[in-house]
Amino acid sequence: MRPYQSFVFLFSFIFLVASCDEKADFDEDDYLMALDSNIQSGLLYGAWKISGMQTNVAVDINGDGLANTNLLDETDCFENMRIEFYEDGGFLLVNSQINVSSESENFEFSCLNDQKETGVWEIRRDKLILHVVAGNILNSNSNKIKFSEEGFSLKPGGGNSAVYLNDPGNVLVPGIKVIELEYSKTE
Repeated sequence: MRPYQSFVFLFSFIFLVASCDEKADFDEDDYLMALDSNIQSGLLYGAWKISGMQTNVAVDINGDGLANTNLLDETDCFENMRIEFYEDGGFLLVNSQINVSSESENFEFSCLNDQKETGVWEIRRDKLILHVVAGNILNSNSNKIKFSEEGFSLKPGGGNSAVYLNDPGNVLVPGIKVIELEYSKTE
């Protein structure tokens, strides 16, 4: 063999041996990051129940003296929220909303439960897109979706926070917004 061919052969052999070492272990975060970047629709099939509703500021709705950023710790208004993803691309979404008023010195709130929407859904990379027809108008809502061991979470974008918390006078907490919805699989 010529010296050049010997060098190429030796380099190729070393590279081959080095690449045959134990496979690098992926930790859970690496796996979830890869999963989030190209989510498969089949992961979402089935029924999911709300398990967390995080806000940008803590609030004490139930008057126990403890403010929380998870609205589920403050009220049972959202306990029926769920979403069901069907294999045919359809979905059923059940939402709730707190309506805040300030007709007295203290704020009062009412709960509007079981607002149902149906439509079609799709996944594009790390976005969950829900398409709903209301009247003759197609509304599409895109939210970043992230998986965890417990389920998945969505980050409502834009003015979508008002869907869950209607506080026109900023009575409850000025500037409060729902920043993350967490869902876990139901049995």
